[in-house]
Order: sequence, then structure tokens, then C-alpha cells
Amino acid sequence: MKNYILGAVFFAASASIAIPADAANPFLFEGTKAELQLHSENRLRGSLSKKMRYFRKHARFNGALYVNRGEELSASFWNASTIEGAMRNALKLCQLKSQNPSNCELYATVRPKSPTTKQGMTLGQSVNIRFNRYRTKHRNGKFGAFAATANGSSVYSWDYDSEVGATTAAISACKENVENMAEQTSALILDSIIDKNGHTCNVIHITRPE
Repeated sequence: MKNYILGAVFFAASASIAIPADAANPFLFEGTKAELQLHSENRLRGSLSKKMRYFRKHARFNGALYVNRGEELSASFWNASTIEGAMRNALKLCQLKSQNPSNCELYATVRPKSPTTKQGMTLGQSVNIRFNRYRTKHRNGKFGAFAATANGSSVYSWDYDSEVGATTAAISACKENVENMAEQTSALILDSIIDKNGHTCNVIHITRPE
């Protein structure tokens, strides 16, 4: 039976960058665990404290939380391919929501617990988790493929008789997943935060028979 698994990333938000297919080393795997880092010694109160608890519980690497204490608002962005991308998009979202954008400050980040020290392409935690599952699906004599977008959608196929069949199925399901994600994402994030060039589906790994 031919199979594929869809994966969507919660856009509270998320991101990454288009990746060329490379069966040998498609990207730098950074594990499946994250760790939280605080960037302020001043504790949050009231509604901002609740936002922080939510971020602590749900955010995945790479993620960032900005707060505007004076206006009691916050903005978070996670599952980005880099911490710089997460911080940039969270700050932009905070500034768009604020009457005084200059009051937005970085409060917390979520990074890989075992970050790579190599130079190369990285991906958000959800994609890393799904890729880890994909690797367990390998069967001798069968093909599989893993596809992802710059904005965090990921799909894998397995148990195909040909490489073309596996990659075609992954790309087709990935495109469908991108459309579903767009329908569930707020207009503000789609229009002002998310890079529209990051919706392209790319095969980033191919599993071939041994």
C-alpha cells in the first residue's frame, strides 16, 4: 500500500527556506527537543504572564516571544528555520499590533537543545520531528520521499515502487497541505509576515532501496 503523511505547522506562527533535493545530506538535523531561554529578568504579569505560559508550553524551535508591556500585548513566532527568522517575524508582528512599536522587547526564545555547529540549512522543530518519523518508514526495495516548504509544511511518502512515484506523491500532498494551512492562518500573518516565496514545495530527501 502506498502512503503519505501530511504535516502542518501552527502559524502562531512558523517559517523556513526552500531546500534543494539531496538524498545524502538534505539539511542539518537538530534533533527533536527544544529549550527555552529568557531574555529579561523582569517578570511578566497579568495577561502577558498567561501568554508566556502558553509560549513555554507550545512553542517549538526556532521561536521568539516579544512583548509590549505598556500596551499589554505580545507576539510570538515559532517553527522557523533559524532563530534570526523567528525573532525578525515576531518583532514585526509585535510592531504591527502596537501603537508604539518601539516598546516591543524580546522576552523569550526557543532553540534546539542540541543545535548544530555546522554551516548549512536548518529546519523548524516540527519538520525535524516528522523527518525523524519518516526515517523509520524505510523498507528494503521501496522508495520514499520527504517534501517541505519554507513556511513549515512537510509531507513524506513511503512504500513506493519507483522514485518518481514517491516524489510525485510527496509534492502533490505537500501542495494540498499548503492550501489547507493558508485557510487556517490569519490574514494579517499571511499578508504581512509570511514570505509568499516560502510556499514552494521541495523534495529534501529521497529514500532509495539498499
